[in-house]
Amino acid sequence: MGTPYETDIVAWANEQANLLRQGKFSDLDIFHLADEIEDVAKTGKFELSDRLSALLAMLIRWRFEPGGRCEAWRDMIDSKRHRVIDLVEESPSLLGTFHDAEAMQLMWSLALVIIRENNGMVLPEEWIWNVEQVLDGGCK
Repeated sequence: MGTPYETDIVAWANEQANLLRQGKFSDLDIFHLADEIEDVAKTGKFELSDRLSALLAMLIRWRFEPGGRCEAWRDMIDSKRHRVIDLVEESPSLLGTFHDAEAMQLMWSLALVIIRENNGMVLPEEWIWNVEQVLDGGCK
């Protein structure tokens, strides 16, 4: 038996990967492997939430903050938009998140929190764009 999961997760993960490559399936720590695989999915969803809420924050500021529009902001919005698109292209199953009204509202709320930390603007509490507008630039 190799390194216990609870002792050193990095060493454990490397050992599990080697066991998989060697075809030693009976030696695998299946329970913890399943947990770690599920965590990969959670990480992808978290990353999408993080990237999309940052994009939404920029788009909201672009639309509602007086005097906030400039080329630098346009470039930042485009960069954030491409980071969302790149992530979804890498993991197409994340597209389902866009059809989950609760998840989208949560990301909108996170964007509002980001903005309100920096100013006191009055902003819409509900989602005001559709996903296509956010990803293709139609919400400016």
